[in-house]
Amino acid sequence: MTLEKGFSGETMFDDRMGSLSLDSLTINDMFLETNSTFYQIDSLLISQYKMHVFDVKNFEGDYILNGDQWKILSTGKEVKNPLLQLSDASHF
Repeated sequence: MTLEKGFSGETMFDDRMGSLSLDSLTINDMFLETNSTFYQIDSLLISQYKMHVFDVKNFEGDYILNGDQWKILSTGKEVKNPLLQLSDASHF
C-alpha cells in the first residue's frame, strides 16, 4: 500500500507539473548509482540556468518529530525521515 500511495503522489505531482507553462525539460523516475549507492530521483526539472530535484512524498496523518526521528502519532511506528532522504539524493 505504501508503494501505491507513493506512486499516486508522484503521478499527481507529474500531472501538476505538466500543466505548467515552463520552458524546461522534466525527467521522471531516474534510478542512479554513485559509489555503489543506488537512489531514485522522482523528478528532475532542467531549465536554461538551473536544475531542480524533486523528491515527492505522499504522507498523511499526524507525526511526532524527535530530532531526526519521525513517528506516526496514532501508532508510534517510526518512518524514514524524508529530509534525510532528500539530503542523500542531493549528493549526486
